[in-house]
Amino acid sequence: MLDGSKGKRPESRTDELQRQFAEAEADRDGHQVAHDRLLEQRAEHIDENRGRLVKTVDRLVDEKQRRMLALIDELEQERVALSQAREAALWARTFPAEQAGRMPRWQTFAGGLRRVLEPLGLQAEVDAGRFFSALRGDVE
Repeated sequence: MLDGSKGKRPESRTDELQRQFAEAEADRDGHQVAHDRLLEQRAEHIDENRGRLVKTVDRLVDEKQRRMLALIDELEQERVALSQAREAALWARTFPAEQAGRMPRWQTFAGGLRRVLEPLGLQAEVDAGRFFSALRGDVE
């Protein structure tokens, strides 16, 4: 039909498309009203139950905080045990050489290794005890 011949003109779909568009807008508006009402219901539920909700989440926060502090304490103790085991391993590898008497600085975080400190933005050595104190401060 594009060759210049004349045929029947297609019927206009304007009315149908306008009707579908109006229906889509009505659906959208209905969904918005339902959404707004749901938010209002949630707000009412929160207002009515705020005391109980606050107690529940405060209890959860306290529980998680205690758990994290216990884990930090455990981690700190394990670090001490690990440093003692590493010291024994180094001693066993190097004794009776002079190096057996010179052990790494276990009291510093990561032994002061720059490759560990720099990603944290640290330029100077950090006492391991201060590191664990900082973790506890973060939890609190």
